[in-house]
Amino acid sequence: MPPQRPACKHMPGVPRGIVRITNFDTKRELVSALIDIIQAHHDLIQCGIQPKEIVLNNLVFLPENEGSSQGIYDAPTRMRKGYLVNAGHPPTDTLRFKALDLIKDPNQPRQAHHDLESFLYIIIYICVICAGPHNHWRTDMDTSTTAIAHWGLTQMAVRYLWMTKSDTMMKRELFQPEVLDTFAPYFKDFEPLVGRLRLCFFDQTRRGKVTHAEFIAVLQQFLRELKE
Repeated sequence: MPPQRPACKHMPGVPRGIVRITNFDTKRELVSALIDIIQAHHDLIQCGIQPKEIVLNNLVFLPENEGSSQGIYDAPTRMRKGYLVNAGHPPTDTLRFKALDLIKDPNQPRQAHHDLESFLYIIIYICVICAGPHNHWRTDMDTSTTAIAHWGLTQMAVRYLWMTKSDTMMKRELFQPEVLDTFAPYFKDFEPLVGRLRLCFFDQTRRGKVTHAEFIAVLQQFLRELKE
């Protein structure tokens, strides 16, 4: 029997019983919640609402064992699992998950594709710091030495941060050792997912910005491939 998952503080418009995204029970539950969260982000944009900054603390979901009666339905046959909330966050998280364009020029307007890039960094962060389900943090390595940890260092010069982060994300020869090779053993099968998402943003041959539909399609394909 899985351990009891402590619920987050109740927030208006969100069902009771929600938990942090890192409190997932299975990989399938995690990916399903992410799909719903990104769809929720799309829906907010379509309604003309600017979502809060995309950081780890703002991603929550309703566990399956909470029962469908507590959920908010997107369609008659399916309950939404994932939600975006404004839970507050430290400055390091704002910087860690910020899109490269916004690091380089913080005065430019934040757009949907910037937030989608932040979702990619959150997925990377989860794969690096989590050893497994239920907020199980890693003890097998010092995650403070990883690239994703360094991206949250507020004392780092902004230009240097942008250069190191962009090099890591854009260059395959750096992305493999500095990102994929730092994934927890539990998340090794997420490497193809993150690799595909990386190409959505940093493939030099592509035209146009990444869309919600494209991001979700990659997650859905991965969900179909998951063995768990």
